[in-house]
Amino acid sequence: MIVCPLTDREPWVSSVECRGCNFSDEAWGRMSLHKRWIAFVVDDEDLIASTLELILISQGFDARSFVDPVDALRAAQSASPDLLMTDVVMPNMTGIELAIQIRQLCPDCKILLSSGQIVTSELLAAAGLQGHQFEILPKPVHPNDLLETIAKLFKDHH
Repeated sequence: MIVCPLTDREPWVSSVECRGCNFSDEAWGRMSLHKRWIAFVVDDEDLIASTLELILISQGFDARSFVDPVDALRAAQSASPDLLMTDVVMPNMTGIELAIQIRQLCPDCKILLSSGQIVTSELLAAAGLQGHQFEILPKPVHPNDLLETIAKLFKDHH
């Protein structure tokens, strides 16, 4: 049985799409067989982290939120995330530094950065020079835009 990774349900119409996220059968086939995807959400603002966590849980992810990127990195050593959503500018470690380290631990992890700060473009450019490319969403982001971007990440990278 193939299930939609965003809702953990079987497709409504077996050859067309899932009610929850409109993924095609081809995307399901590349993404999930009986598995709940693990998502880590990291933002130094607890309200943002917990809200994004709830959005992902509502879509079938096994999501955990963190306000400290060091805690997320520590957790990734015992539970490999399938998706890392992280703010870029945070104390202790930038989201880009976290993404690079998570990717070393979990090479198949999809990375989605978010930021509402101008300095982000400089950090992304520096990471790009080192061979690291990441998707980024501006803050604030509408939940539908967030879910569409996540669906694209999984579709494009599997």
